[in-house]
Amino acid sequence: MYEDLKEVLREKFIYWESDINDRDVLDFTEYNLRGIIQDSKEFLLYRYMPANYFNIRNIETQTIHLSPNGLFNDIYEGIPSTDNTDDYYKIDSLKDLAYITCLTENNDNILMWSHYADSHRGICIEYDVRRIVKDPYQIIRHLFPVIYCKQRIIRRDIDSLVKNHSDLNKAIDECYFYENEEPLDDLIPLFLIKGDMWQYENEWRIVYTRKNMYDFDDHILYSGNLVFPCISNVYLGYRIHPEIRKNIIEICERLSSTGQEVEVYQAKLKNKSYEIEFELIK
Repeated sequence: MYEDLKEVLREKFIYWESDINDRDVLDFTEYNLRGIIQDSKEFLLYRYMPANYFNIRNIETQTIHLSPNGLFNDIYEGIPSTDNTDDYYKIDSLKDLAYITCLTENNDNILMWSHYADSHRGICIEYDVRRIVKDPYQIIRHLFPVIYCKQRIIRRDIDSLVKNHSDLNKAIDECYFYENEEPLDDLIPLFLIKGDMWQYENEWRIVYTRKNMYDFDDHILYSGNLVFPCISNVYLGYRIHPEIRKNIIEICERLSSTGQEVEVYQAKLKNKSYEIEFELIK
């Protein structure tokens, strides 16, 4: 299922190359992804994270947090290709060009537990996207698989991006109408393609560009926290602290008592292989 969907989106990148635009990828989510989700019994994605206050609070409130692209660990994140490498010195001003949540397809990736879940002291949350009923911010329309490539194919005029992004942020801060829209359209594809060295992550993303957020004209999107009421399971790292373990179990029990079943699993080491398995906490 995942691979078939990724192949559909990959073909769009191959066909359009640098000319790929927002309409091309939004057509994918509207006509390909949405149909698969509706026809599936479940559509599971996962997010690895440290077990800190904010992430545990996201479980309790059934929310996800969107982070600006400038905080990500890929140095090429959100940077278009350009003929003038001096342009790369200007990109710091584009560190909030998009707001993103990163998800993945599996809950048992040892490297992901190490890199993103505090060396197995953290958690992995399972989301069943099929559970989403109300979707006022069109989250499913902004959900995409990441495509991995050897070559950088997305080209944009960096000077134009810098100027118009600055104008847009000023319009948002000072509450006036932003008119020069075109240079900031068609940027979603820029955040859906990464170098193939990241392929082990099997990443999916929820992506809103700053311009998308402006078009919604809603302060909730600007806050970076969206209601995402589709948690189905929570997986606890092998090294999780006992008090944090207890707290998460209690939160999931309260969620389950409201009718949304959320089960908790504890990671365990296997005896004969370098893998992990999960045991349901009853």
